[in-house]
Amino acid sequence: MYLKYNDQNKNTMGKGIDLNDIVLSRTSIEEYIKSPHFWFIKRVLGLNDNPGPGWPLNSQVDNMAKSTNDFYRENKKTPKLLQENELLLANIDELSSWRNINGMKYFDENRNVTICGGIDDLYLNSKGEYVIIDYKSTSTQKRILQQSDVFNNGEIYKRQLEIYKWILENKKLKMSSIGYLHYFNASTIRQDFNFNLKFEETLVPIELDTSWIDPIIDEMLLVIKNNTCPPMNDKCDRCIYMTNYNYLLDPKNENEIKKINYSKKTMKEIKNDLISLYDYNEKELKKLKKDDLLDLIYEKLNENENKRNQIFDMLNTNIVF
Repeated sequence: MYLKYNDQNKNTMGKGIDLNDIVLSRTSIEEYIKSPHFWFIKRVLGLNDNPGPGWPLNSQVDNMAKSTNDFYRENKKTPKLLQENELLLANIDELSSWRNINGMKYFDENRNVTICGGIDDLYLNSKGEYVIIDYKSTSTQKRILQQSDVFNNGEIYKRQLEIYKWILENKKLKMSSIGYLHYFNASTIRQDFNFNLKFEETLVPIELDTSWIDPIIDEMLLVIKNNTCPPMNDKCDRCIYMTNYNYLLDPKNENEIKKINYSKKTMKEIKNDLISLYDYNEKELKKLKKDDLLDLIYEKLNENENKRNQIFDMLNTNIVF
């Protein structure tokens, strides 16, 4: 059974996925690729993440870039950077609505699912093909001219452009196999800041391949249909965190954790603990090496664990229900 939204859990629970109106956003698909396990918890069950801090400066750069390009559109002109790359600003009535969050939608009748996203802009190449554009802003010393210059080789951004291309191709637009990251890179070497940022503006071409999208949609829909949470995996940062978190919380692992922590301590710290916690004499510890000191600590930890287990066994034996 799917978890339902109600007033009692409104602070942590979202509505989850409506089985009669399944919507997979570009962000949702990316979350699934990163971790099917946490995607299921968030998107299917509706357990929301804590909100992040947002990116107000990046968003403002995006808004200004859109406004600037629209100004050129209204005046039937082409920005210099586009001219240098043999590109034009596309004029299409739906662009303003497609720029909204998840405002660009395609309903797949065969799958009964809506795929959506929000683009930043559309350009035209010399072949008359529409070109997907996504604005990116950053501040780095190196120039950003090609995909290898982008963080993590631009893998996430590449998938982002590919999903947008897939949606528009299904809406019967003639799309270019090349998309662009329109970068605004704030200079890090200016001495005269004066409350102004100077940006280098570049276009980073990305070769797009949408062949992976249909299989991943089918996979996600199957997970939703089966209503079974995918297992954690060792390539997911969240899964690794939760695995370690659960290990740390388990009382059975308390001794092992203490041993790991002691192995990182200095000899002086270990000696101080042996003296203060276990009544050892400083003279008898003086000539011991670190391994010997650790052996003494581990021995005491094991003794404490055995005593605790004996107490628990005794309590359990004498409890009457």
